[in-house]
Amino acid sequence: LGFLLFAGALHVQLRVLVHERWEVMILATVGTLAATFAIGGLTWLLLSAIGVQLPFIYALVFGALISPTDPIAAVAILKKVGMPDKLETLISGESLFNDGVGAVLFSVIAAIAISGETPSVAHVTWDFAKEVVGGIGLGAVLAIGAYGLLRGVREDSSRLLVSLALVTGGGVLARALHVSNPLAMVVAGLMVGWLSDQTMEGPSRQTLGTFWKLVEDVINAVLFLLLGLFVLKNPESIAVVPMILAIGVVLIGRFVSVAIPIRFWRIRRKPSVAELQLSMLMTWGGLRGAISIALLLSLPVSPQRDLLFDMTYAVVVFSLVIQGLTISRLFTCSQLQRMAELNS
Repeated sequence: LGFLLFAGALHVQLRVLVHERWEVMILATVGTLAATFAIGGLTWLLLSAIGVQLPFIYALVFGALISPTDPIAAVAILKKVGMPDKLETLISGESLFNDGVGAVLFSVIAAIAISGETPSVAHVTWDFAKEVVGGIGLGAVLAIGAYGLLRGVREDSSRLLVSLALVTGGGVLARALHVSNPLAMVVAGLMVGWLSDQTMEGPSRQTLGTFWKLVEDVINAVLFLLLGLFVLKNPESIAVVPMILAIGVVLIGRFVSVAIPIRFWRIRRKPSVAELQLSMLMTWGGLRGAISIALLLSLPVSPQRDLLFDMTYAVVVFSLVIQGLTISRLFTCSQLQRMAELNS
């Protein structure tokens, strides 16, 4: 997770993201919480209705691991039809931070599911706050330390080693401090990307970006291969109906989780067609990918995990193949421009 999120954050323009900070934070926090409970609750209800027994806490685990989105492919497709930079930053920033928040939610809910104990609300709230605040603080400290080292070296190979040391060492430190490594890597990636723009020459910045893009592609490939092997190891036991239900539930949960925050920050204005289109864009463009797979693979072996594997596989494949290949046909350049101007 740390490698994937650092690589993704490295390419986001922090200066532009600051202008969309409130929208991004609301979507990443309120939206991720809403998606987790909406998807978890609907999954539990529908599976119970068809006679599939899945404990409610594991339904919430599914909601938490499938809520983080990976918009890289969708953003790349929409840029070809003229997506404004402001809208690109909103979608990319929301995805980065909902990955981090979703990972924290997943770790808290999965710990409850695995232990079988029901902690108090105060205990859960404290764990969540500690991981979030601690992760953000650790990421900032790591980025400042890495900046000092990057400024003192001139060779590209040394700079790549510094960035690798930041991610690997930061992950160990986050586990030792019991704070969120995903959030730490999001913050570190954003800050390192911004600081490198100020201090590194163009070719060196390009080398750093290319290297981390390669790392991201390799990890994505390995994770997708592992997910396919886990699902197909026993083809006769694949849960087809839950897989189909999961696709619909995730789309509904995603729409609810983005429509509520978008209405919240536009509460003083009348609902508009562009507002609805933005909710639909962020729903259909909310592709699932390596983050969800990595979280899923961290669960211990259990009958519940096998069912979650099938449902996650269906959602990931559907989002990448169906949603990814059709999104550019559903939204025109003029529609994207109106969405970008919603908060102007």
